[in-house]
Amino acid sequence: MRRSQTGEKRLLGTVEKIECDKQGMFFLLKTEAKTFKLAVSSPQTIQIRVFTPDVEQMQPGCNVKRMDVPVVFTFKEAIRLTDDAVGELIALEFVPKSFKL
Repeated sequence: MRRSQTGEKRLLGTVEKIECDKQGMFFLLKTEAKTFKLAVSSPQTIQIRVFTPDVEQMQPGCNVKRMDVPVVFTFKEAIRLTDDAVGELIALEFVPKSFKL
């Protein structure tokens, strides 16, 4: 798996939704405790790795709905990217349902 860099956070959750609007692309990622809205500067900049056959040829794109596959997501917190985005998404690593972080 990708090693976290200084200033990054890594959590285990699921992709709830991918939204696109005039402000950009946003991933809503849900953990057991909270939902995070993370901005994406460009879809090509997200590092995506797959460690489970449950995700086949996933393409991040606008209006993608809930994916019931665990994902380790890495992000940098940022102040006021938009009114409700809490950070910038760096990486998505899809893992088996038995994976523990």
